[in-house]
Amino acid sequence: MLPILYMIYEIVDGKRAPTLDFIGKATLFLKIEFAIILLFWTCIWAVKAAFLTLYRGLFTNVHGWQRSAWWAVAALCVLSYIGNWVLQFLACTPLSNYFVPGAYRSVNIFQKDKVDIPLGLCQSDRDIHVSNISLYYSTAVDAVCDFLSKRNDSLFITTS
Repeated sequence: MLPILYMIYEIVDGKRAPTLDFIGKATLFLKIEFAIILLFWTCIWAVKAAFLTLYRGLFTNVHGWQRSAWWAVAALCVLSYIGNWVLQFLACTPLSNYFVPGAYRSVNIFQKDKVDIPLGLCQSDRDIHVSNISLYYSTAVDAVCDFLSKRNDSLFITTS
């Protein structure tokens, strides 16, 4: 993706003339970006699932509220993961607009350089609002699920 990204930056900055395959490469970039976001969440939630599976296997003889707490944390993590996918697919209407290059937004990188990033045609107020919700949601549930799945072991420690 980096060669395509650099090509897009150079064309947007006027340092390079668009080539005949520019639109095709920019479309490919947007498709790969979409897939990478979903794969990123899948990797993150796989780690959470691994921790929860480890704790469940270690404490098979624990019953009562501790077992219910484990199931609640596991359910929250699964629902949060599904929510990330749903919001990603709802972030642009129609979804096909996500993969159409042509719209760019200037973003400050480290408060000094402005960079134009390709966004597809997802530029309506609704699309931007849902994209922001998706970002805030994914960040919040990631942190909450991390905390709960990694602290779940303390639920099973009992004094006997």
